Amino acid sequence: GFTCSTSTTRTFLSYYTLFSVLLLPAMIVGFCNGRVFLFVRKSTRQVHAQGSSGKVSHERDVRLLEIMIVTFTIFFAGWTPVLLTQTFGNSNSLPTVIGACLQVLPSSTVFFDVACLIYTNQPVRRFLKQLIVRHPRNALVSNTLR
Repeated sequence: GFTCSTSTTRTFLSYYTLFSVLLLPAMIVGFCNGRVFLFVRKSTRQVHAQGSSGKVSHERDVRLLEIMIVTFTIFFAGWTPVLLTQTFGNSNSLPTVIGACLQVLPSSTVFFDVACLIYTNQPVRRFLKQLIVRHPRNALVSNTLR
């Protein structure tokens, strides 16, 4: 698990783990997302004041906010169940299958967050597509030259 179970101060360590692994990162990510969104919003207003199309800028701001909310929700939903069951000691009363799913959930949420960011970032998507599409061709050329 994520907590230290051999210590005599187990209660403190489980709450400390909950705070340091879930709540503190959630607060930091929330703060950083808020700062990024405010900066983008301010930048959008400056561009709009210079005569650019407001509808496109507003849609971009809404899209950014949606991405931030989705990635934050995925992170929080993935880590909360396993940490809460370990913190409050309910993991022994759960069926083995549910306990195993809860252990896999944090890793899978990291994968989904990365996949979401790749999906929403066009330059990264284009780079990965070129890397995947061109890689087999390069392998075939190098094999034929041998």
